[in-house]
Amino acid sequence: MKEQLDLKKPLRVAVYARVGNAPAECEPIRVYSDKHHLLIAGRTGQIDHLLVESFTRLGRNTVEALGLLRELTGAGVRVSLLKEGRVV
Repeated sequence: MKEQLDLKKPLRVAVYARVGNAPAECEPIRVYSDKHHLLIAGRTGQIDHLLVESFTRLGRNTVEALGLLRELTGAGVRVSLLKEGRVV
C-alpha cells in the first residue's frame, strides 16, 4: 500500500525533460535536464514527485531506465510516467 501524502506541507515537484529552457509557466516547478543532478535531488530529499514524459526518457536502454527509476523510488520519490499513465 502506498503511503498517504501529507497535504499540510507543499509538494516539491520536479520535471525531467530534455529541453534547453523551461517555459515561463513552469517557474514554480524545478526542471532537470541532467540525470546526475536529478539523482542528487532525489537522494537528498529535495523533491517529492517527479514528472517524466515517458519511461523511455529515463535512460538509453531498459536496464538504465529501470535503474534510475528504482533509485528514485527507493529514495521516496514518486515518479509519474505521463505517456504510460503510471505513478510509481
